[in-house]
Amino acid sequence: MQSAIRRFDGIGWEVMGYRGYFGHGYYGRIPWLNRLHKWKSNFLNSHPVPLFTNNALVTLRKLNNPYSDG
Repeated sequence: MQSAIRRFDGIGWEVMGYRGYFGHGYYGRIPWLNRLHKWKSNFLNSHPVPLFTNNALVTLRKLNNPYSDG
């Protein structure tokens, strides 16, 4: 995750926030696999590891933006 933040910094963006999400609905038709996946997702929500996220919401702010008030 730190390397991704440095990449954004290197191209003129500041990372304001990051929220990773665990889980998906792919295993809905396979009950035992779906239960295992839900258990893993709940565990990762309690013990987050950014590497294992399925999706992420990253909030960025453009540095040196001529249109901003700051």
